[in-house]
Amino acid sequence: MRYDTVALYSFIDDFCKIFEEWEWHKLLPTERKLLEMLTIMVLFHMSPCKNFKWYYESFLRIKHGKDFPDLVDYDRFIALMPRLFLPLQIMLHFLKGDTQGHLFYGLNAPRCLPQ
Repeated sequence: MRYDTVALYSFIDDFCKIFEEWEWHKLLPTERKLLEMLTIMVLFHMSPCKNFKWYYESFLRIKHGKDFPDLVDYDRFIALMPRLFLPLQIMLHFLKGDTQGHLFYGLNAPRCLPQ
């Protein structure tokens, strides 16, 4: 699958600007490279790699080394990864759009209508 890294980076940049403005007003702001970290995570899931450590230390530096010249150490990235949970979930929910119909969770679960 071919993808444009610049277009992906631009989309995530726009999302990060909105998220950081929201975060500034609703949460305690944090100092981090949210844009680059989210882009790296999305690129990992779009890559053929199965092992994140090998992807980060080898594949990313070879294929996208010029796009991310100031990569933090792998251990530091892993330590910062939990901070990506909320913005990544919000971004995926935003991309999902409206759902139509009913959602079923298991055989005995009640029907859940999307909000």
